[in-house]
Amino acid sequence: MEDSSSNTLNLLRKFLSLQLRRAEAYAKLRDGFSEYMISGVESTYQQLCSEVTIEFSDCSKQVREIESQFLNPDCFRDDLARLLRSVQELEKQKLHLTATIQVLKKAGRPSERVVTHENSVQGVQEAVTSINEHLEEIRYEIAALESE
Repeated sequence: MEDSSSNTLNLLRKFLSLQLRRAEAYAKLRDGFSEYMISGVESTYQQLCSEVTIEFSDCSKQVREIESQFLNPDCFRDDLARLLRSVQELEKQKLHLTATIQVLKKAGRPSERVVTHENSVQGVQEAVTSINEHLEEIRYEIAALESE
């Protein structure tokens, strides 16, 4: 049992480090978009989008691997697998809405697009709140496993 809980602990820590990588990728994307809006240099921004897309894809692939390990009979923590699956879906939604916001800002956001923009911003905020709640659950699980 000790081995199983230390494996679970390692997987959860790895997941948190992947979430940190995602947060750093979002910061790069946000900063790069701000620079693009000032400079207007599209090629630099497109290059950044390609790099960030690769980073998000790699993080998602690794999270799916962790999720599948939680479903293995030797570990079987379907509760944690479901939690990671939920974070994955929220991250996908957050990325889609973030891209929508950037497209609308880039287009100059005419008045008829304001509602879509505001809905996207609200959607991102809701996704972030839910992701943070899930991450808090994972931190509680880590704390519980560490105290065993």
